[in-house]
Amino acid sequence: MPKLRDSLSYLYVEKSIIERDNHAIVVIRENEKIPVPVSALTVLMLGPGTSITHAAMKVITENGCMAW
Repeated sequence: MPKLRDSLSYLYVEKSIIERDNHAIVVIRENEKIPVPVSALTVLMLGPGTSITHAAMKVITENGCMAW
């Protein structure tokens, strides 16, 4: 498990769909998919217009990340 000092502090996402992709998450915006290594993330902030799947939330919590 990565140490907190090695993690990205936060990621803010809005107007997107967040889905699970194996043991990571993928942020889908318009026609692009952006992979996010959630194991290196501390806080995922969800802004207006963001939809997240249950499977993505499960991966986020399993990796010690907080969704807000």
